[in-house]
Amino acid sequence: MLATAESELPSLPQVILRMLDACDENADYQDLGKIIGNDTALTARVLALANSSFFRRGQPVKSLHQALLRLGIENLRTLVITASLRQFLLKLGGDQWQQLRDFWRHSLATALLARALAQLTRYSNPEEAFLVGMLHNVGELVMLHHAGQPQAEGDDASPVVADAAEIGANMASNWGLSPLATDAIRYQQMPASNLSDTAHLVKLISLATRLAMSDKHGVDAAQTLFGLTAALTREISKRIETEVDSLAEGLGIALDADCGADSAREKLLRRLVQHGMVDQAAQPLIQAENEPSLYSALVHAAELLCEGSALIFVVQDEWLVAGAVSGWPELDLRLPLEPVRSLVARCVAAGAPQVIGHPDTADLTVDQQLLNLLESRAAYAVPVVIEKQTIGVIVGGFDTSPDADRRALLALLATRAGRAFQAIGERQPEPGLDFGSDEMDSRLRLRQLIHEVSNPVTVIRNYLGTLQSRLSENDAARTDLDVVTEELDRIATLLVQSRDLHEAPGQPSDTVDLVREVQSLMDLLDSALFANHDIESDVQAPGEPVGIAMSRGSLRQILLNLARNAAEAMPGGGNLTVSIRANVWQNGQTWAELTLEDDGPGLPESVRSQLFKPLTSSKGKGHSGLGLSIVKRLVDASNSTISCYTGTTGTGFRILIPVANTASQEVAGQ
Repeated sequence: MLATAESELPSLPQVILRMLDACDENADYQDLGKIIGNDTALTARVLALANSSFFRRGQPVKSLHQALLRLGIENLRTLVITASLRQFLLKLGGDQWQQLRDFWRHSLATALLARALAQLTRYSNPEEAFLVGMLHNVGELVMLHHAGQPQAEGDDASPVVADAAEIGANMASNWGLSPLATDAIRYQQMPASNLSDTAHLVKLISLATRLAMSDKHGVDAAQTLFGLTAALTREISKRIETEVDSLAEGLGIALDADCGADSAREKLLRRLVQHGMVDQAAQPLIQAENEPSLYSALVHAAELLCEGSALIFVVQDEWLVAGAVSGWPELDLRLPLEPVRSLVARCVAAGAPQVIGHPDTADLTVDQQLLNLLESRAAYAVPVVIEKQTIGVIVGGFDTSPDADRRALLALLATRAGRAFQAIGERQPEPGLDFGSDEMDSRLRLRQLIHEVSNPVTVIRNYLGTLQSRLSENDAARTDLDVVTEELDRIATLLVQSRDLHEAPGQPSDTVDLVREVQSLMDLLDSALFANHDIESDVQAPGEPVGIAMSRGSLRQILLNLARNAAEAMPGGGNLTVSIRANVWQNGQTWAELTLEDDGPGLPESVRSQLFKPLTSSKGKGHSGLGLSIVKRLVDASNSTISCYTGTTGTGFRILIPVANTASQEVAGQ
């Protein structure tokens, strides 16, 4: 038997490089999962680590999504860095890199075909089929790895095991995959005529791997195993082939020419060196206890990386305020954000880096003053971003226009700075609270408790989904699991409500900032509710406060009910977009517009005809339809209006809320 640790399995450097960039861009679990799911070695590493003795809690994870939730973003980043470093320990020749490219294409095609066939044939867990499809030929990857390693003197030449499927099945068993999954890997090359009475998953993987290899018997196997016509089988195969080509193009992998491994490995090595330099320079950021000490640490780190002077701006209301400047610890420097009169202000407005002093840039007087302050001929301004909002700018000075490597270093430093600012912000007291007071300590502990409770709720609900997928439609245990699932969703609701009960009264009861309240609640729902349903949320809001004449409690109850409805209407996951628009003019009055749109199946006619009235909803047992009825009553009580639009592509709710008067707007913005 060939012994190979999962961490030693080779990956295409293009995939590792894209994953490393995604971690630097603070991508979320869904985006990271899409990249990891494209590579067998990365998938194996994540699955093995999530099911290791250190991380394992209860039953082993059976899907990539569960594994990512269990590990967390920082552990994923460490795993990717380790995988990147191991790339340079591989001794693969040019032909073997080509084999690895071909292996990657076949694995991805098999996984995508397995998922498509699972959905078509109503297999209960298509994501399990995708995972097993991606890992089905991991044994070949082990053999490829060993073929590229030199043999030490004195070692006995053990024969290479020819049965890659058996190697893969044993590895999958060690990772905690089910016996059916390991059988699917073990019997993938079995003739279709011998698989008629085997498990559904075994048939899916066997057919998927045949179609991915363009096996001449693949079409016949589709007819034998699932009764699929030749025309439909070829249509599915062609669609998956196009999808694989598209993914390869996005990752920069050439499928019909040289795989470009040497070029990608060179880029990966450069990226790793940049990470090492930034991690070393940014060590003091982790130790900063407050914002002033963080400003100083950031300036020092930027000085090391650009080998020149640096300054840090922070966004405060409508100004850019210098937090720290090389050689000028007490300098009072402020730049207006609007109108945009400097490239630093443009950096904030565009959310993108700017070069100051570039030959093609007509710098304004203020930019020249910044260069004089930095004693530099050129400078590079990089935004510091937290959750898609620019909160500051790092400006590094250079003797000449900075090259790509220097720009990449400051961009990585800005990412580390965003995390450091966020960590300090989570430790800061709320306005009106004394630092160290019992009330403040209580609220901080409550916030931490809510966050910690949300994580196991997510994991438990994922396990319930796995259990439900193993039961038949008529199994009595399904009813019990449905009840438990509903209670978990109720826990998510109580988490939101418990936070509201302990929040300080920061605004009058007749006006709130719509933008702040929506963003605050959606942030909590992302971890407490949406992650349980595999739902991706997006908030589109203006950059300034929008004061509305509605109580905070009413607004949050409306949002919570509509968000829960959307989550329950999309049990298989989906997208929810929340949009805010200010100054909507209708019927001689100014309103604020709040819309929530999902991409679920839409509301049936029986529900549309009784909309906003208590009834039995389309979401299943246990839902009385009171949620929308309560929403309508709260909307009416605040002199607002609500409308609904629905169809096969989703459902949306549009609420028009009266804006607050000018004085109230100022309070809401404070």
